[in-house]
Amino acid sequence: MRVTRFSAAIAICGAFILSAAAVRADAANSNPPKLEIVTETSLSLADALQLALANNLSYQSAAQDVKVAEARVIQAGAGRVPSLSAGYSYVGTKNAAFFNFQTPGPGGKLVNKQIFFSATYLNNVNATLQYALYTGGAVQAAVGQAAAGLSAAQSDYAAQRATVIRDVTNAYFQLI
Repeated sequence: MRVTRFSAAIAICGAFILSAAAVRADAANSNPPKLEIVTETSLSLADALQLALANNLSYQSAAQDVKVAEARVIQAGAGRVPSLSAGYSYVGTKNAAFFNFQTPGPGGKLVNKQIFFSATYLNNVNATLQYALYTGGAVQAAVGQAAAGLSAAQSDYAAQRATVIRDVTNAYFQLI
């Protein structure tokens, strides 16, 4: 209340000073001075708290830290589910390729054999499914660590909220 009354008092004094200067300047022009009326606005404690929580960067940062910690808990639990990956590749060449290997021929002599295949258009499609049968407790430990981080982030969030509420409430009641 004092802030709005103080602001209104300053605005009215400023208007009187400006109007006095305008009266001097307008005396030669004989124009009547114009006064601006300043209206008083009030701010309740609930409104002040809402504004402070919406605009306090430390509080907003703590809220985002909680969201990040929640996502890390989900990410840590991803080791419990299978993973699937797929891929595709295409190779185009001008020359046909061949395999060259030795085989036993007539009379026990080794004979070089070449098996040609067309590699001018080679498509490769693959898929891999992985599932960890035993992780040695690594997944459970990662989830526990992420849950502890979430708990710490929630505590920091609550502390930031309490700090903002305390500071705004103290400032509000000092002004009244």
